[in-house]
Amino acid sequence: MQVTQFAIDIAFNTIWEDWPNKDGESSAKKAVSVYLKSGNSKPELLRACEAYCLETTGTDPKFTYKLSNFIN
Repeated sequence: MQVTQFAIDIAFNTIWEDWPNKDGESSAKKAVSVYLKSGNSKPELLRACEAYCLETTGTDPKFTYKLSNFIN
């Protein structure tokens, strides 16, 4: 199934809004795109990212993963 750029943008923006470490936005967007275009599940990605954000609540962002590193 083909993933549209719109779907990728929605997924990225949803994740990025709460992601603790805002470094590397362009590489994060690319990682989300590659992940989804590889046939992986958007709901699975959103759940994993949400769980990580909850797990790291209160942690200094410099000690958390960049989104691109988390996905890769």
